Amino acid sequence: MYKTKFQRAFLPKDRNTALLLPILIIGAVIFAGGLSVLVLTDDSANPFKQMYLLPWALLVGIVIAAPSVYLFYKGRFNLFHPIVFAAWSYFFPAFFLGSLILASGLSQPYFLTFIEDEKYNLPLTLVFVALGYAGLSLGFFLSFGRNIGKKINGWLPNPRWEAKQVLFPGLL
Repeated sequence: MYKTKFQRAFLPKDRNTALLLPILIIGAVIFAGGLSVLVLTDDSANPFKQMYLLPWALLVGIVIAAPSVYLFYKGRFNLFHPIVFAAWSYFFPAFFLGSLILASGLSQPYFLTFIEDEKYNLPLTLVFVALGYAGLSLGFFLSFGRNIGKKINGWLPNPRWEAKQVLFPGLL
């Protein structure tokens, strides 16, 4: 089916995911084009009043998406994988979309007045978020953590509970 080494290495093997690469490329081009239009326009037409946050928000978005892309490339992508679920249910909306909303000026919370040097501390916060999530992902994917988990699992009790036993505490 595939003729070159590049096609064998990077293109998906099944038909269900064959369109994902072109869609991602088109999305990246549209995003880069829109970002360049925002950078090249003057401030009166620019909806982003705090442009200094955009590269840092983009960094956080890339770091958050990287484990999902890695798992997809390895063929182990699952929406309920712990790292993927944490990324797309919390980290991506809170830190990537939240920083885009903050950069756009749509949200100006009162506590921003308490930040002494906004242009230094907000990007630094996004760098810390990116480093923290990268560390979480790296720790999750390394075998060192898996080995520690297996050792701890041997010491912990392993109760067998039925669904009706945990229904009320789960709802509570």
